[in-house]
Amino acid sequence: HHTKFATATALTKDATSKKSSLRQMIMGSGKTTVLMPTLVAALADGTTLVVAVVPPALVVFTRACLAKALARPSLGARPIRRLRFGRRTFMGISLLKKLRAIARDGGVLLSDPTATKALFLKSVEVMHRLDEALRFRRDQRTESAARDARRKSKSGFGSLFKSSKSKAAERERAQALGLDAVQEGHQISQDGFEVDPAREKFAAEAELRSLRAQAQVATDVLGLLKTRSVAVLDEVDVVLDPLKSELNWPLGTRAPLDFTAQTSPPGLRWRVPYLLLDAVIGAASEDPSAVVPSSPERDDDESDAGDDDDDRCLEADGEEVREAARLENNEAAKADPYFRGDDEGVASRLKLARARAEIRMVVRSGLIEGQMQARPHPTLVSERWYRDELRPALAAWVLLLLRSPTRAAAALAGAAYAGDLGGLDDQQVLAYLGVATEPGARDRAAAAVDACCSDDQAKLLNLYHSWLAHMLPFALSRVNRVAYGLLSPEDLERAAARHADQEGGGGGAALGARGGG
Repeated sequence: HHTKFATATALTKDATSKKSSLRQMIMGSGKTTVLMPTLVAALADGTTLVVAVVPPALVVFTRACLAKALARPSLGARPIRRLRFGRRTFMGISLLKKLRAIARDGGVLLSDPTATKALFLKSVEVMHRLDEALRFRRDQRTESAARDARRKSKSGFGSLFKSSKSKAAERERAQALGLDAVQEGHQISQDGFEVDPAREKFAAEAELRSLRAQAQVATDVLGLLKTRSVAVLDEVDVVLDPLKSELNWPLGTRAPLDFTAQTSPPGLRWRVPYLLLDAVIGAASEDPSAVVPSSPERDDDESDAGDDDDDRCLEADGEEVREAARLENNEAAKADPYFRGDDEGVASRLKLARARAEIRMVVRSGLIEGQMQARPHPTLVSERWYRDELRPALAAWVLLLLRSPTRAAAALAGAAYAGDLGGLDDQQVLAYLGVATEPGARDRAAAAVDACCSDDQAKLLNLYHSWLAHMLPFALSRVNRVAYGLLSPEDLERAAARHADQEGGGGGAALGARGGG
C-alpha cells in the first residue's frame, strides 16, 4: 500500500504541474482497482475534467471499479459518464454542456481510444468542411462579379450565360461540400420533381449555419480538453499503439497522389522505389567481372573486345542506359531537349554506368564484411553502414539521373520534372538528399530548395529523400519470411548427401544400441 500511495502522489503532483508521467506496474498490482480511482478522486477538483482512456475490453470493468470507489459518502456523488462518439455524431452544444457539468461535479469521463480520436477528428472535419464551404461561396461571388463585368463590357447573347463545363464543375464541387449550387430559374431534379432555387438557397444557408455552430462547439471542446483536462491512460502500450488502436477517417475529396496519374508515363511515384531497389538488389546479384569503361572517349579502330565491354556496361546500367543506346544513332532524337545530341548523351550514359559500378562495389564489399546478407535474399544488416557507405553512392547516382539529358532518364527517373533543379549545384542537391558533408548543410539546402525550386521540383526531391533516408533502408532490412525455408537445388543436393552420410554412418550404432538394450 505504501508503494501505491507513493505512485499516486507522484502522478498527482506531475498532473498538477502539467507534466506527462508514465509508470510501469506488474499485472495484479491494482492499476485499475486502486490507482485509477485514487487519481480520479485527487484530480477532479471541480474545475479540471478528468478523462480516463482504457482499451475497449476494459471499459465495463473500469466503470464498475470507478462506480464502487467513487460511491463512498466521503467523496460525494461523483458522476461517471461514458463517451460514445463516432463520425455521424453531431457536434452540438449539449456535448459541451455535459463535459462542463462533469468537470463541475468532480466526475470522470470514461472513453476508449476510438471515441477519443473520433472526437478530435470530427472537430477537424467540421472545420475543414466549413473552410471549404466558405471558399466555395467566395469563389461563386468572384465568378459572378467577373461574369457581370464581362456582360457590361461585351454585348451578345452568349455572354449572359455560363458554359456547360463551368456549370458541371460548380455543381460537382457543391455536391462534394454538401451544398447545392443555386442555379437561375426552376430546374428538374433526377427524381423528376421541380427544384425550387429559393428552397435550395435556404438549405445551403442552413448548412452553413450548422457548420459554424459545430465549429464553435468544436473549438470550445478542444480548448477545454487542452487547458482544463487531465487524461489518465490505462494499458498505455495498447492505447498509444497505432497498430492496435488505429482509426480510419478519410477526409476531403479524393484526388490522385503527386506523380501518379499526371506523369507521362504515369506512375513515377511507384517507379522511384523500384528504381532504387533494382540498383541495390541487382548489384548484389550481378556478375562482378563486368567491366565499366573509365572514359567516354572511343577510337574508331577499337577492337571487338571494347564493344563487348561497352555492351556489358550498358546491360549493367539497366533500362535507362539501353534506351539511351537505342536513341544514340537516332537523328530525330538528337534534337530532343532531353537528349541534346550524341556526345552529351553518350557521356551521360557512361557516367550512369560508372555510378552503377560504384554501387555494385559498395554492395559487394558490404556482403563480404557482413553489412548485408545474401540469403534468403539481399538484406540490409547495418543501418549505419547504409547511411555512411551505400546512401552516398545511391544519392550520386540519383543526381546523375536527375541531371541526365536522355529521354529514358526523363521518363524513368523524373528528370523531365527536375529540369535544372532551380539552379541548385550538385553539393546542395546531395545535401538535401541526405549526404551532408558539414553541419547545417541539410538546413541550408532545404532553404535553397524552398527559395529556388518549383513545386514539382521540390516534390520530386522530397520523394527521393524520403526513400533514400527512411523507406529504402527499412524495406531492405525486411526478410521475406514466407520464402525463408525454401532451398535452392544445390542446397537440396548438399542436404541429401549429408543425410545419406548420416544414415550410412549412424545406422549400425542405432541397431547396436537396440541389441544391447
